[in-house]
Amino acid sequence: MATPRKSVGVASAQLEDDDAFVFIFDRRDKDVPEVKIPTGGLWNYDDFVKRVRETIGIKKNEKFVIATTNREEIKDDPSWDIIDKGDTLYVLKSINQELCAPAKERVNFLPHYDTIVKGGMYEYYASEGQNPLHNGKGMTPRQLNNWAIYRLSKFIRKDKRDKVSFIETEDEDSNSSLIQPNVPLSLNSDISYFGVGGKQAVFFIGTSTRMISKARESKDVHELTISKEEFQQKEINQEAIYSGFIHNRKPGDASHISTDDEIVRNVINEEKKRENFTVVQIKNINPDHLGYLKCRIKDWTRQLAHIYHYYIHGPQGNIDESSVKNNRAPSPFQNIDIEVKLFMPKQTVPQVINLRDIDDDMQTLYVRSGASVFDFKATVEGSGVVEGIIRYHPFLYDKETFPSDMNDPRSEPEVFDEHDYAANDRPGRGRRPIFECYWKDLSHSL
Repeated sequence: MATPRKSVGVASAQLEDDDAFVFIFDRRDKDVPEVKIPTGGLWNYDDFVKRVRETIGIKKNEKFVIATTNREEIKDDPSWDIIDKGDTLYVLKSINQELCAPAKERVNFLPHYDTIVKGGMYEYYASEGQNPLHNGKGMTPRQLNNWAIYRLSKFIRKDKRDKVSFIETEDEDSNSSLIQPNVPLSLNSDISYFGVGGKQAVFFIGTSTRMISKARESKDVHELTISKEEFQQKEINQEAIYSGFIHNRKPGDASHISTDDEIVRNVINEEKKRENFTVVQIKNINPDHLGYLKCRIKDWTRQLAHIYHYYIHGPQGNIDESSVKNNRAPSPFQNIDIEVKLFMPKQTVPQVINLRDIDDDMQTLYVRSGASVFDFKATVEGSGVVEGIIRYHPFLYDKETFPSDMNDPRSEPEVFDEHDYAANDRPGRGRRPIFECYWKDLSHSL
């Protein structure tokens, strides 16, 4: 287990491990309920394997492997020592075996103490736009559990070994093969999985969410459902509110989804075609938001095109190709297509908007109206790199060439005086952000 047994006395170890246990799913070739196996008094990996054999009834000459839900094999004392009380494990024929049946993993997501001590602070993970979590490289069960913990900052979350991880690529669940050094503006398509402002966005829009995620090279899909109704019911039943289950299953298995939920079943049926993904389903949408989502789809897709601008168009941004001699070559970083589809009742064909086709988002207007550009790069603490762009928008012909923010409610159509001259009475910036930071290439105001 997580506490090395050989480093403590027999008496103290016994007291510490008396109530220790793990949940085991035998998924070699059948669907059987989980088994709760006490681990108190087990001093090493061999003792644990012996108890697993006795509890499940595995013959001495039968070969099997024990693995975490992230398919990390438990095969020796060091790997056994990272297992925590209450963890869920598989018994499989091989480490890469497909799950013959789903398995539920118990998780807890008690809010981080920053909920109290930083309750009055405006922090980076408040995410001004309340943007929902997006498709990305996918999450492991541990990362999905971390996502559910309110106010758990990306920089203070703990990995499996209870060590604080400050750098994403050092996290045990990260795949080093995804790291692409020397990529302009960090356009590595490795969109962050952690979900800045994800929970606030979900419960701002609706009352329930289903997170479906699969990490690259993972054999399993992981689902977590959180809902206001579930919290309320647990409170009535005096159950642990901040707890639940991650539903682990093979890709394409929609047996747990109602036949009435056609959209989710269709999404699950497409899973076999994708190596990694994160799908967010938000249910019971606030009626106040429905009209906006339906009738103003051009407005909020324009904002998305601004947020994902450099992922969509590459490090140069969405420049006007007609103004470039011989037209520019396609960007090697133009490898992400983001489509928004609006399905309406009684309509067989959805309305589809590809963010790459939008040319009036704010970032495109900045790129195309700037008279000159100054690029700079700064190294931070010897390893991190900050790349910046300063654009010059001159005041020409008694008129500002800096684009008006169409998302600013104070912005008004251009005003003309009685002589048909444009009146330069654009309101000041006020308390609006001056700089815009693209962290992991997503827009965040500063």
